[in-house]
Amino acid sequence: MFVIETSPAGQQAINAFLSYGGDPFAPSAGGHLRSQGLGSVRIAATVPAPPNHNVPEFVPENVASAFLEGLKARDTGMLPSAVYNLRKALERTVRDKNPAGSGGLKNRIKELEKLQMLPTTLVELAHTVRAEGNVEVHEDEDWSAEQVQELIDFTVLLLTYLYSLPVRIAAIAEHRGKPAAAR
Repeated sequence: MFVIETSPAGQQAINAFLSYGGDPFAPSAGGHLRSQGLGSVRIAATVPAPPNHNVPEFVPENVASAFLEGLKARDTGMLPSAVYNLRKALERTVRDKNPAGSGGLKNRIKELEKLQMLPTTLVELAHTVRAEGNVEVHEDEDWSAEQVQELIDFTVLLLTYLYSLPVRIAAIAEHRGKPAAAR
């Protein structure tokens, strides 16, 4: 369903749409709408709103693509695929942030903590996304939309911390001149 804006606005527009069959964008609708005194018609919004597919700023393309695949899978009700793709985004993130890391994903997350790239709270979130992704790959799990949304939220926090915040903080420091510790 669409929220339609017309010029001029008002009840007259509703009557014009109803008498025309409700399709103000059909090729022959223009003449009909003008005969009803309407100058223009545009879609102001869709209801329900389309899903939000925002990736945190400065996330590399390969990580963003896996994350977006997870969002799209969630939107289409393919919850197991969403969980798998969120884990894939995490794996790509960990490899990007520590290319010299070794071992499996569990060990690589621990290495990020040792390198002080992730605080303990975010390490726990990363392990949650990893573990739930493992459950998806190796076990037969039924996922709820709430569980998947929680994993999406965790992943957004991780991506924001590792990619968006460092760039934003550096930009602020550059704008202000030298770092506060040096003043």
